[in-house]
Amino acid sequence: MIVSYRWLKRYVPALPSPQLVADKLTQLGWEIVSQETWGTWYQPVELVEIIGRIKHPNADHLSVVTVQRQNHSPIEVVTGARNGMVGDRVWYAPVGTHLIDGRVLENVNMRGINSPGMLLSAEELGFQAGEQDLWIWDGNEPLGTHFIDVIGGLDTVFEVELTPNLAVFGQSMRAVARDLAAAFDIPWHLELGDFVYDDATLASVDNREDCPLYGLVDFQIEPGKMTPLWLQVLLRSIGQRVIYPAVDITNFLLWDIGQPLHAFDADKVSGRIHVRRAFEGERLLTLDGVDRQLTPMDLVIADERQALALAGVMGGSATAVSRETTHILLESAHFNPSLIFQTMRRHQIFSDAALHFGKGTNPEAVFTAPWLYQHLLQDMGILQNIGPSQVVGTRPNPRHIPFHPEAIRRLLGVQWSDEEIAGGLRRLGFVQEGHDIIVPLDRHDVEGSHDLAEEVARLYGLDEIPTTIFSSPARPGQRSEEVAYHELIKNSLVAAGYWEVITRSFTSKARILRAGLDVPANVVEVANPLREEESLLRFSLLPGLLETIETNRARRDVPLSLFELAPVYVKGDQTQWQYEELAVVQTLEETPHYPKNYAPHLLDLKGVMEWLNERCALGLTWKQVTSGPEYMHPGRLLALYTADGTLVGYLGEIRPRIAQQYHAKRIGAWIMRVPATARYHRESHITKPLRYPEVVRDLSLIVPTTVSYNDIWQLSRQLDTDVLRSVAPIDHYRGDFGESWTLRLVFQSAERTLTDEEVDGVIAEFLQRLRPLGITMRQ
Repeated sequence: MIVSYRWLKRYVPALPSPQLVADKLTQLGWEIVSQETWGTWYQPVELVEIIGRIKHPNADHLSVVTVQRQNHSPIEVVTGARNGMVGDRVWYAPVGTHLIDGRVLENVNMRGINSPGMLLSAEELGFQAGEQDLWIWDGNEPLGTHFIDVIGGLDTVFEVELTPNLAVFGQSMRAVARDLAAAFDIPWHLELGDFVYDDATLASVDNREDCPLYGLVDFQIEPGKMTPLWLQVLLRSIGQRVIYPAVDITNFLLWDIGQPLHAFDADKVSGRIHVRRAFEGERLLTLDGVDRQLTPMDLVIADERQALALAGVMGGSATAVSRETTHILLESAHFNPSLIFQTMRRHQIFSDAALHFGKGTNPEAVFTAPWLYQHLLQDMGILQNIGPSQVVGTRPNPRHIPFHPEAIRRLLGVQWSDEEIAGGLRRLGFVQEGHDIIVPLDRHDVEGSHDLAEEVARLYGLDEIPTTIFSSPARPGQRSEEVAYHELIKNSLVAAGYWEVITRSFTSKARILRAGLDVPANVVEVANPLREEESLLRFSLLPGLLETIETNRARRDVPLSLFELAPVYVKGDQTQWQYEELAVVQTLEETPHYPKNYAPHLLDLKGVMEWLNERCALGLTWKQVTSGPEYMHPGRLLALYTADGTLVGYLGEIRPRIAQQYHAKRIGAWIMRVPATARYHRESHITKPLRYPEVVRDLSLIVPTTVSYNDIWQLSRQLDTDVLRSVAPIDHYRGDFGESWTLRLVFQSAERTLTDEEVDGVIAEFLQRLRPLGITMRQ
């Protein structure tokens, strides 16, 4: 934002020097990027009188003009201007003058006649003065007056970087002036009134959340007039173009009070104004000449035929105001900031109005801006009549927050009195009412004592706050139990030979459906996705891991064993939730190697799950099921449960038709939700080797087809003995008699050598527990 020192002095006449102003702005939190003197190129330009004019002897379109300078002999200047006769007073730039377009004037020979310098038009000085070549000056200033003195002298302009907390309310000259007046404790002039709207029916608003306040005023103006020089100077000093009065006033008020206005040529509007969302596929030719396609996410200002403007962002060319416009509909509105900001980003239109609305404007300006607009038209002498007007919505009531001076003192570490704190807030525009502080409507950033403390601190200066040494007990940083637990799971999987990958948190409906999953009703949708492929938050890690397999297998035919432990997201009734999910995938196919290597099997993945379950105390139990998720092969599937019987995941094989989409014939997958709190507390310990020998027994059992190995293994863990070290299957056979499992039981004691009687007793108890399942010894 560019801030003009001259503009500020309109409201704070007693401001000190520009350098002191810059220092004070820095103290107040306004970051000064640069400070420059504006208008130095106007210093050599002086007022002269034409005392002679003849046709150039060697050029039909040129004239030789003799001008009289104060206290100088007359000089001859060659010009192509059609106006400028004897007796006229014009502006002359001598040799060496730097023009605003970058040219430096020299002594030039033009068709045989020497021309030192140049007679200037208003456009060459950066201003407008009607349709004339040379700027014929009709003021009372004496000859020799320099143009810089006519426009008020040199100005100092500051380039200010608006930090987010200041941008909410500080996008205007009056906001800066208010801060400076408060900081220097000097008076400032604030002449603002409210425009009184009548009850005409000019506009309607579909959704008050999109546009809480919408004002429309009918003005009739005299066309063809010029914007006053003082207003042109202020606009030029901050780098704004000068167009014509009806538009220049809106630009002036945008930077003066921070309220964007838009003027429609009322004769080009058909019927009533309608504030609504755009229709799907609706188009609008904006003022920058771009034909834009709109969506229902865009808020538009429309009439009965078409969209006229992108609300708060940019107007349309169909109702643009011209120099001949005589009938204006002035829009003064308060829009939803986030809606305008999203439209600005979506269409890449970073207009000044959009930047103001996107950061939040003052709802009071809906009433004060038309009042100022009306008075400026009157002062210029171009207001002919005020027609009907309407405001949709009501002015909001100011917010009240509790005033706790002690809390402010505690936050700042100062001993300022209650009156000092309250007085500083009053100077900044806050009002104390009893035990409350009334917050100005433009201060959307102030919510509590911490914000009031910031205001007082920047007013009195941070250097007034005494330096204190921060005191805090020194504690070494450490990971939380949950993070440590997740790290244990990850490290264990890495130790088992799996690679950890990190996939994107965003996904899309197409990617989900491709992986064989259904899109649930509670999926979290992204309000403003950067692209369609990232329109949803993931609710499963599987699609991302399958795409990782696809990417790697498309480049090299290698076996892959991957895992990811990361959050997944679902939508609740009032908010969104995230859970930690573990997904492990492994390709289950041979790869071309010589000599031939071991082909991965689904049981490998199951073995890793069993090992991890014991090592990390996942507390899982499992059983084979015939049906599960649609993307899982129904004949090769385990359902995983917690100790209380809650289903938390599945382990099995991805359907081949889905695996083939990702450049793999077979893929094993283990997907489960990880407990939110760790149940595992690992302690380092060393176990000495047992000195007594092992006893190994093999049992061949006839097992019904309805019984799984997991059922047998669970029963082995229930035996009342401390000498059974392990139970493992070593053979599986199907015959006419049914199914046979051969189990290897390893016994060992830490205290003695086991006898056959002790081992036979444990085996007998084991067989006794297996008998209710229909399991018998194979003879």
